[in-house]
Amino acid sequence: RIQRPFYPEGDDVSHVYLLHPPAGIVGGDDIRIRIALEEEAHALLTSPGATRFYRSSGEVAQLQQVVRVADGCTLEWLPQEVLFMRGARAQTVSTIDLEGDARFFGWEIAGFGRPALGEDFAEGELTTRLDIYRDGQPLMLDCYRIGGGRVEGLDGRSAVMTLVASGADDEVLERTRAVIDEAERDVEGTSEGPMIAATRMDDLLVVRGIADRCEPLFARCVEIWRATRPQLIGRVHSVPRIWHT
Repeated sequence: RIQRPFYPEGDDVSHVYLLHPPAGIVGGDDIRIRIALEEEAHALLTSPGATRFYRSSGEVAQLQQVVRVADGCTLEWLPQEVLFMRGARAQTVSTIDLEGDARFFGWEIAGFGRPALGEDFAEGELTTRLDIYRDGQPLMLDCYRIGGGRVEGLDGRSAVMTLVASGADDEVLERTRAVIDEAERDVEGTSEGPMIAATRMDDLLVVRGIADRCEPLFARCVEIWRATRPQLIGRVHSVPRIWHT
């Protein structure tokens, strides 16, 4: 559901909050979201809170998100985290189709289990994809699978993040790395912080991170967005007010 768009930056940019009234996704649910930006539109999409996949007794829960961004349009895809509870069985697919010189800045954050309660992701199964195309040609195809509750490749962490932005150059990459370095200095001498790295594939900025919880990853994504938005999008940051509620 969408209640109504907001325009804190004026009429040129629409802030849209995607709401899921049931507040959770269970086995057998099949949710499909289609989004299209046309006629030089600029949209910032986010969510009012975390998306939760709950334990399933057998059936798979599916979430498919397909976004088409027409030539001359800008999409900022800034959802809050997706949480997969112990025993969840889920498939998620996010496909971003860019046309012409369409601009994209987005991230996806996933957390496994409930670390604050000492609950891991035992018994769960998950397949997730993030595919980005421009004019039908793949820019990034990202997929990982978790089976039998085994979360491999995260160094024992329980949260993972991917941030992607088009139109990046070396200056954007260095600015992103400066944000990451500054954040790492802030956590020195405290509990172990997130592990984050950034690279560039042609003009695509790609940032990957892992952490014990989702919150520090979300905070780093916001910091990178704030630091690079003026160059990538041509606007200073305007934080969605739903993040403060």
